[in-house]
Amino acid sequence: DMSSLRAWLTYELVSGTTTYEGVVISGTGFVVGATVTFSGGSGPAPLAQGVVVSGDGTTITLDIVTKDGGPPRVRYWDVTVTNPGGASGTLSDGLTIQPIQP
Repeated sequence: DMSSLRAWLTYELVSGTTTYEGVVISGTGFVVGATVTFSGGSGPAPLAQGVVVSGDGTTITLDIVTKDGGPPRVRYWDVTVTNPGGASGTLSDGLTIQPIQP
C-alpha cells in the first residue's frame, strides 16, 4: 500500500544540469528495488538516481537530476514510486522546479 506517498519537493533550477542530492520521499510500503519517475511536466523530465529504500519501507532517499529546457518558468512533475512487481503510487505535482529569480 503506497497510498500515503508524500514528497512535495520544491527546488530552484540552476542553469545547465543540476543534481539535488539526498532528497527524501516519505510514504509506506516501499520495497528495495523500487524506482522513482517524474512525469506530466513540461521540458526534459528529471531523472532519479541512487534510489535507496529504508529498511522499514517508509522513506526513499535519492538524487534528482534536472536539465535546462525551454523558457524559464515553474514546472510541476508527478512523482511515481514503483515497487518490483508493479505496485505503484503517484503524487500529482509532487515535485516543483522553479527558475532562480534574478
